[in-house]
Amino acid sequence: TIEPLRNDLKTPSNIEEAKNNQVIIKALQISIAEYNEEFAVLISQAQVIKLDLVIVKAILIVRNGTISVL
Repeated sequence: TIEPLRNDLKTPSNIEEAKNNQVIIKALQISIAEYNEEFAVLISQAQVIKLDLVIVKAILIVRNGTISVL
């Protein structure tokens, strides 16, 4: 039967280990959420840089008739 296994799960050391694991999991979830926010900011900044590059290329085309720089 699985009764001995159930009893083993209820021992104080296993309960403490489970609590510690829950703390670790929560900390990891918070860390992942922070990284996701940072990643979103970086993606936004990359999009701004790409737009700036398009604008610069357009200015060069207008001024020179071709892209001679970049």
